Amino acid sequence: MNQQFRDRVVLPFAIPVGALAFIGVLTFGMSRVLLNVSPLIATAVALMTAFNIVVAAFIIAARAKVDLAQLAAMTAVALLPLAIGGAVAAGVVKVTVSEEHKDAAPQAKVVAISAKDLKFDTSTLAIPSAVKFSLKFTNGDEDPHNVEILRAKGGEKLFSEKFFAGPKTVEWGVAPIEAGEYYFQCQVHPSMNGKVTAN
Repeated sequence: MNQQFRDRVVLPFAIPVGALAFIGVLTFGMSRVLLNVSPLIATAVALMTAFNIVVAAFIIAARAKVDLAQLAAMTAVALLPLAIGGAVAAGVVKVTVSEEHKDAAPQAKVVAISAKDLKFDTSTLAIPSAVKFSLKFTNGDEDPHNVEILRAKGGEKLFSEKFFAGPKTVEWGVAPIEAGEYYFQCQVHPSMNGKVTAN
């Protein structure tokens, strides 16, 4: 391969394709790491990796010439936090999160309700206000049921999921509902109803 062909044909094609492949592999690898570690560690890994990449890019831009060994060393340093995060995700390195940080990200509250013999097990449903929560519904009937939360009887629906026949249990995520009193019912059997209190 002569120099002119390499400079005019091969390099203009190989450099962007290689850069795109590198960015794709880096993005995929980083996503696998960040999704498999705790939120606290994921944030630290992402910030440290971004900081190292910016510093490495600044050093490369400031120098008149950077040889291959220097480039490889700076790339290794820039990606070191990502490598450490990968080791944590793979279980090679153990990191314990303090109880203080565990309490800072509590699990979503689960509110349970069930139906049997065309009746809900309660006529009053207490839910947390202004936060997302899970509604765990057990249908003990062969008849289809669901749970709807309305602003008032016959009013605007704040939450509704597809009804299903039982016996079966499902868990739905419910978007935050402001504090107040509301109404719940089964869409198929509106006589199955009650009062919702969000507080």
